[in-house]
Amino acid sequence: MKYLLSAVYVLTALSFSNAYAHDASKEDRVHGAFEQADTNKDGKISYEEFRIAHEKRAEEMFKKIDTNGDGFIDEAERKSFHEKMCERHHEHHKGWKHKSNDEETNAN
Repeated sequence: MKYLLSAVYVLTALSFSNAYAHDASKEDRVHGAFEQADTNKDGKISYEEFRIAHEKRAEEMFKKIDTNGDGFIDEAERKSFHEKMCERHHEHHKGWKHKSNDEETNAN
């Protein structure tokens, strides 16, 4: 159950943080993650390499969220993590101007 919960948080965090990342840097991160997971350097990731890489990421993320180190993520830790992710998201997008529907229509 601990690994399942941590995997869910990892996937949530990664999708939240990567959803708005610049394409080039996102590609660099994906390539770097691929190279790290490909432990035998054959240019392919086996199921075992994939599983180990994701398990390692899940453990790292779990440790970040489990701030008191008791081996559990309680509601306060979950909320704190969520707030930090929201702050990062807002900080990342500070000053961005999104096109309105009118601007998109006029651009076409």
